[in-house]
Amino acid sequence: MARHDFVIASTQQIRLPIETEDIFQDSRFLRLIQKDNFGNWSPAGTFGQAKVLLETWRPTLVSSLIGFWANVEEKGTDTARFRLSADEGTTELYWDGTTWRTPVDNTEWNTEIEVDSGIANFPFETSISVVLQLTSGTGETSPRFYGYYIFYEILYDCTEDLLRSVFEKIFAEVETPAVDRFFNDFPQVELEATDQPWRIEEPIEVFNLTDDPTRQNNLFSSISGSTITLTSPQEGELELRYRGKLHYDQIHISTDGDYQLQRLPSIVILPMTQSRVRDDHEPQVEEQLRSIDTVRFRTQPARHTYTLRLECISQFSLHDKKLADATRRAFDQKEYVRSLAIDENFKLVGLETVSQTNQTREQLFTRSIQVLVSVLEWLPGFRDVPMVRKITYRKRAGGSIVGQVEITE
Repeated sequence: MARHDFVIASTQQIRLPIETEDIFQDSRFLRLIQKDNFGNWSPAGTFGQAKVLLETWRPTLVSSLIGFWANVEEKGTDTARFRLSADEGTTELYWDGTTWRTPVDNTEWNTEIEVDSGIANFPFETSISVVLQLTSGTGETSPRFYGYYIFYEILYDCTEDLLRSVFEKIFAEVETPAVDRFFNDFPQVELEATDQPWRIEEPIEVFNLTDDPTRQNNLFSSISGSTITLTSPQEGELELRYRGKLHYDQIHISTDGDYQLQRLPSIVILPMTQSRVRDDHEPQVEEQLRSIDTVRFRTQPARHTYTLRLECISQFSLHDKKLADATRRAFDQKEYVRSLAIDENFKLVGLETVSQTNQTREQLFTRSIQVLVSVLEWLPGFRDVPMVRKITYRKRAGGSIVGQVEITE
């Protein structure tokens, strides 16, 4: 089993600032905003009620959800309540003790313990979203929300997950400014951009260099597949500028010697070395599963550092240089790889250009980028023990019980 953390104080775990007109995000927690009678912020105003969609978590290999813990601070009659969503927040669901259903009114919200008791039955398919409601009981104080944890079961190969995740990062984020030239012998309103080295993505610009050598008039209207429609029929030399990205068949994982027969330019992902680090100060992880009255002990997850070589290959020296620069920029801009299996960030701990100059091999030009990525691997073994719900302290004197104190969760 693994644990998904959503902690306000962790900037690595919170992808974007959580902002609403009624909830304020501190560096450590969320709370309500004080407002006056006109709905404007005021330090002399009162706290009310508000809700916010905290996040949408999209792991792909989770087999079951088995626990939910939230860290909240409720003073007096202040409350922090939850709903879940299986369609990224479009439909909120309420646990009524038997099933997850659409709430009938604003009173149907779940406590943390209620969510925990029903999360194993949540209709999880591709995502789970958590919706938070904060309510001030008197208007004088606000509840505080610090974060939550979702416990889940998963069995996956972290090496395969990393390689596939790097594949998707390259497909989604590697891009380069691209320029191509065409010549129309007669006026045409459509431009067929076939056999381009890159996938064409907007923004797209088309200029008629014959009539507009200073590129003042953008002729682009729309694109469908490889067909670009212009604002009017054009004749002469046309220049196409666009955001160039890679097709799926231009990216390969540890491919064989026939990769040069595939579409070029291309990137080959090659795993090189792997090292493992374990936290010896906390050899075990304790997971308290209240819904099944169990405390689960497992070995501390292993942290691996993988060294990957990304080979940028082309038949033209300019293309391999452009592709290598675009790859480096993608990893510089977002210094992490988002795991497909567990939807967590794998931190980038190293990035360097291995080959600074072009190398010719079998009439191909190759330039390499080396990346080091830190990966967390949750291990499958665990040990379950019954959860203690009540502790009784007894004091004896002369063989008799003279005092007794019970502490119940």
